[in-house]
Amino acid sequence: MELVRVVELERVTNEDWQQVIAGEPEPWGGVGEALRWRAKTHNLGLRDDAGKLVGRAGLVLAEVRVADASLQVVGIGGVIVTRAARGRGLARVLTERVLQIASELGAERAINYRSENVLGA
Repeated sequence: MELVRVVELERVTNEDWQQVIAGEPEPWGGVGEALRWRAKTHNLGLRDDAGKLVGRAGLVLAEVRVADASLQVVGIGGVIVTRAARGRGLARVLTERVLQIASELGAERAINYRSENVLGA
């Protein structure tokens, strides 16, 4: 497997998306393309040894009230790996780094579409 590194992106540009999507017509499986995504406060990219962006993920911090308690949560979104790089565990690499950042920022819980990764559980 070629080397990859996780990098923080100041923002995700159209060029970044085009690299990750790599011409795939429905990279979200025909579901996510119709959704309007909330802007992320932190964006991560996954670059291969040639510097090409082959994956990305984002997070957004939010305060949530449950009964009388308030807690910080992180929403994980936009996790995608280009088709040619799938099947290597790279989405997990991105998600683990997102969870690490979330913990460093004080998030007590994390949620994503599948709710597979939870801080504090």
